[in-house]
Amino acid sequence: LALGGPQDKCGGGYVDVDAHAHLRDVKLFGEAFDDGDLDLDYEWDDRAAGLAGAKIDLHSISLRKVRPNAAGIAIGTMFGSAAIDDGAMSGNIVVQGVPLSRIQMLASAVPTVDGSVSGFAQISGDLDNFTVEGDFDATPVLVKATKLGASHAHIAVTQTSPPAKSIGKTHCGAPIASAFDKDAYLRDTSSHGLISIDGDFFAGQVGVRNLALTRQDDMHASGTVQLRRLDLGALAHMMTPPPTDESVAPPPPVEGQITGDLSIDRLSRNDLAHALLHFSPSSLDLARSGQKLSLRTTPTPRPITVEADAVHIPAMTFDLEAPNGLKGAVTVQGAVNKISHAPELAIDASIAPIDLGVLVGIVPKLDRAQGTLDGSLHLGGAATAPDVDGKVHIRGGDFSVHGVPSSIQNVEVDVQADASEIRITRGNAKFAGGTVTLSGRVPLKGLSIGAGDLSVAARGIRLVPEDGANVTLDADLRLDLNPPKGGTAKTELPHLTGD
Repeated sequence: LALGGPQDKCGGGYVDVDAHAHLRDVKLFGEAFDDGDLDLDYEWDDRAAGLAGAKIDLHSISLRKVRPNAAGIAIGTMFGSAAIDDGAMSGNIVVQGVPLSRIQMLASAVPTVDGSVSGFAQISGDLDNFTVEGDFDATPVLVKATKLGASHAHIAVTQTSPPAKSIGKTHCGAPIASAFDKDAYLRDTSSHGLISIDGDFFAGQVGVRNLALTRQDDMHASGTVQLRRLDLGALAHMMTPPPTDESVAPPPPVEGQITGDLSIDRLSRNDLAHALLHFSPSSLDLARSGQKLSLRTTPTPRPITVEADAVHIPAMTFDLEAPNGLKGAVTVQGAVNKISHAPELAIDASIAPIDLGVLVGIVPKLDRAQGTLDGSLHLGGAATAPDVDGKVHIRGGDFSVHGVPSSIQNVEVDVQADASEIRITRGNAKFAGGTVTLSGRVPLKGLSIGAGDLSVAARGIRLVPEDGANVTLDADLRLDLNPPKGGTAKTELPHLTGD
């Protein structure tokens, strides 16, 4: 230390520190390290200029994320060196095998992840405007027993500061900055730099191109995210909460993949209403318990757009397939409005006419089938309690069943559904020279069904049980249906009454 004399050239005092230190329980930029070592030379000859009047030579610093004991091998190490010379900065950082599970900034987002990251970065610029830029590689990772491939990313972080107000010059000619204004600092909501990311993650399933994140409380984002056969089954498994009751069988797993490009033109953390995004899907396949859904890609699907506080869904057709081989197609289009505060649905789905002839070979003992099935569904109102309006129609039905004395002809059925129940509003058919009419209802309670009923009226049914005997029947029957009990698939037998 010197105040005055030949060493104090700038007249504000002189400080020279030569430090060799061992560190414990280090906290740095929100990250915790068990221990580390530091070798530093610090010469401050123009104190009135702040750190811009100092020469700092950080010969080496090493920080260790995990040190099991004093003699144990460290797990996850960061090495670095840096220099500050009259405000100019330069340096290097090496990251070696840092466990992802011990990175504090990831702990809340991915609490259980096994894997590590390594890389190299360089520091350049000055105290007010600098850049940290480098390349990083992550090993294949295990998240909730789900394995994801290796990743590579190029990351650049910039710091920009407004010009400091100078209130004078030091004796050595360096500017003297005004005192720190805490109130002005807290009022300043502008960006003070960018985080830029380019890379390929999880063995190329996710690509990030020119992703830019502003460094401010109201973070802004722009860039492109590319999905290349992203494993939706793995994502579903990672997002599934652990079972609360081990005696209940887990739901069947989801399988599938998605390919497409997400273009982020404008996205702000605090202003979702003015976001502008486009997602252009190229393929989508989902399967569960033998049921399959696939996006039809001819013609090329139009992008899904987020704009003006709404998600706009163009007409998109999906091919459906049931385990028994029954196939169909559904077209979905519409919008979700007011997504930033109280989402409202305006979504329509329509089932393309299905030729009921495909039921032959699927339904046991069905010898012949013709006719069509089609339907529609409208979802409206608040997303938390949507209004449901669904319709299914069977037209021109004609069925022959092995062992049944007559074919079932002129089948016409209308089914409607809303949030509270499913109803057969019309059901007509001709059978054995007579007519049959159907009506019924099944109440809905969320995703569960309640006790329903089915009414059957038959008129003029003529049967010939044996040669020379003719029987004409009229009947009015009611079938009471019982819902599953106790959360199991077991149900009581239906109860049949009538004349």
